[in-house]
Amino acid sequence: LYLAVVGFFYTSVSSPTVSSISGLNCTWQRVPGARSINSGAIRKSTIEVWYCYGSPSSNSIVRANFANNSTLETTLAVLRYVGAKAAGPVGTAVTNKVFSSSTAYTANINTSSTNSIAFGAVHIENRTMTPVSPYSRRLNLIANTGTNSTSGIGVQDKLVAGLTTGLAVNGNLSSSTYWNMIAFEIKD
Repeated sequence: LYLAVVGFFYTSVSSPTVSSISGLNCTWQRVPGARSINSGAIRKSTIEVWYCYGSPSSNSIVRANFANNSTLETTLAVLRYVGAKAAGPVGTAVTNKVFSSSTAYTANINTSSTNSIAFGAVHIENRTMTPVSPYSRRLNLIANTGTNSTSGIGVQDKLVAGLTTGLAVNGNLSSSTYWNMIAFEIKD
């Protein structure tokens, strides 16, 4: 299972849309519900998660293709998870965001299979994210570091042994900022 996490800031009135993901010679699909738009913040932002399943036949660049030619501050990361179900590998996503500055992020998910993975991706400005234990930080990627106007994404996950309801996918930020996030189950 490959996941492409795309976070971007924009200034237009309406939110740009990722129309497709290309690369790795596989067919990409948006994770159901995995688009979080924070248009109430000072800087408008969106985070999306896409997936493809299988064994790509080539190493290639992965690109986010936008429906319009907007100038965006974009960050993209691709992650690989081994052992996910071939049919329906991801659960429906839950999104959350803040319209005022905050130092903590959270979203609650349900898991429907044993030994699944709770996955979370947060779109932030130039901040460091620290997941609440026992989550593991998989990446904290910041594009164009040096100012607070840079696009960044953080990804975290943890193994979930049993079925759960209202499982918090959460963490803290190095300083207060606007954020939006997506969380979902990767099914085993």
